Amino acid sequence: MKKMRVIHPFLFAISPVLFLFAFNIGQLSFHQIIVPLLVVLGMTFTAMLLLYLFLKNAKKAGIIITIFWISFFSYRTVYVLIEGWHVWGFIIGCHQFLSFAWVVLFVGSAYFTVKTRSDLHGFTKFLNISAISIVAISLVNISTYEFKTRIISQSNKLIKKNRTVRAHINNRDVLPNIYYIILDGYAREDILKELYEYDNAAFLEYLKQKGFYIANRSRSNYCKTHLSLASSLNSDFIHNLLDRIDVESDSIRPLNYLLNDSKVVRFLKERGYKFISFASGYSITEIKNADMYIEPVRFWDEFTIALVNTTPLPYVIDMLSNSNRYFRRLRRYHPLNLYKKKILYALDHLADVAKSEEPVFVFSHIICPHPPFIFGRDDEKLDLAEEFSISGSHLVSLLYEKSEGRRLYLKQLIFINSKIKLIIDRILSESSRPSIIILQADHGSNFISLKKDDVNNVDLKDLFCIFNAYFFSDNDYRHLYDSITPVNTFRVIFNQYFGAQYDLLEDESYLSIKKRPFKFINVSDKINSSTRN
Repeated sequence: MKKMRVIHPFLFAISPVLFLFAFNIGQLSFHQIIVPLLVVLGMTFTAMLLLYLFLKNAKKAGIIITIFWISFFSYRTVYVLIEGWHVWGFIIGCHQFLSFAWVVLFVGSAYFTVKTRSDLHGFTKFLNISAISIVAISLVNISTYEFKTRIISQSNKLIKKNRTVRAHINNRDVLPNIYYIILDGYAREDILKELYEYDNAAFLEYLKQKGFYIANRSRSNYCKTHLSLASSLNSDFIHNLLDRIDVESDSIRPLNYLLNDSKVVRFLKERGYKFISFASGYSITEIKNADMYIEPVRFWDEFTIALVNTTPLPYVIDMLSNSNRYFRRLRRYHPLNLYKKKILYALDHLADVAKSEEPVFVFSHIICPHPPFIFGRDDEKLDLAEEFSISGSHLVSLLYEKSEGRRLYLKQLIFINSKIKLIIDRILSESSRPSIIILQADHGSNFISLKKDDVNNVDLKDLFCIFNAYFFSDNDYRHLYDSITPVNTFRVIFNQYFGAQYDLLEDESYLSIKKRPFKFINVSDKINSSTRN
């Protein structure tokens, strides 16, 4: 096999991984591709060895494996291109037809490869050169990006305060447990009425009866989760937290530092707090270096999910689990069900720490009512054949501008309302110390504008107007105000309950797009003007 120099199966195996990473490099970390690379290389080596032992011909073995990888990773692309096609009255743009055609073409190609009497030297050389070229293009793109894109450095002040010093507290019993619960994409009351024709009064009235303060004119400081939470967990604006910003960069890696070593967490840990973080299913907000990181199931990250979505695996799992009861357990390991289980676990166990003897700061990013739309008043069967991503399924993306999409969003909002009620009841009834509960959206519903990455073609109310509610055990809300934004949340709390002397910042909102996350446009006045109208 060494003399044959059959390298193309290995290169074609890793090329989809490298291509997908290169295409999304600004949103990813290199460690996310290590496991997928090892898996495809391990599978290729095993298949190559077995086929070589069976065929006694490395060239034929390599060609069969290359055909498999090319067809395997191109499945979803072909499906999207032909979806819904009809030929002579027959539907060919469906999984049933495409999977059948895929099997026939692969088996036919493999049979022809085995039976041919050609030495396949020229074809093997062509495949080697093609594979090297494809991999080289991705590697060049990755290397060029890494060279040109400097990871934005943090200010010296931020970096030098990584170590925590536990301050001496005379009476730790009076320190409140703090729950910071992010409800992703939860729109403000007036926006729900205007855009969704939904009255959320019953849930808000429940909160008021429990003693919550609701900021009725609150808006987010940013329209993207990673920017919003990096800002709120550091009680400052992004342009103040980073000493230099490349506004043309699409890399969000600097935000990882701000989220994993935030000022809010350091402040509380210096005062004896235990930091507890729940897994979210979204890698950027998975703060795994917490004192206690709670993850009920291992979940594929967004990169692995995106890679799997290019293959027929989601459809195969759905087909097998529906056709035979012995395969039904496969549904448990589908990313959609793992994702659902992770969110439900956080919702069911957030209040477990209420009886903790030491003060705790609990952070939980709940990706709901944000899509994918998997929760509702009814327990509908999940369609595992649909493409899954944190941004939503392929099906939902087609419904965003239709009434069905709004209906699904509202069902999920009603679901999360019911869960939040249970969490609050448990915290207030079981807590052994005072409590501070923050229920806050990271951005607006983002529903109308979700598919529009254009600063001139967005609905600012949809993007920025957020649900924002606070509970203080002593009901002292004199320092809160109707238009408070997340950047001032912990400034108010630290001043009021820890004797800090933070100045409150201007409640500003900054618009940016995914391709230029740090190219901020201050839209505060425009939002205020639009909501007044």
